[in-house]
Amino acid sequence: MFVDGEFWYGKHFGKWRSTVSAFWLKKISENIKRDRIVNRKLKENGWKVIRIWGKDIIKNPMGAKKRLVL
Repeated sequence: MFVDGEFWYGKHFGKWRSTVSAFWLKKISENIKRDRIVNRKLKENGWKVIRIWGKDIIKNPMGAKKRLVL
């Protein structure tokens, strides 16, 4: 399970990417790319990958908990 911060991991990045500096554009884009690679590799090795946005846990902790119960 991964808990991702909305800014660092680019939630709705397409909507706000033009508002950040070149540094953050590169950093967040690389985070998104790396996460896709990690997800793929973990799934290929039989892992179930669950990613939850940090604010989703705050808004709805029971909903987040239900995603974890297999």
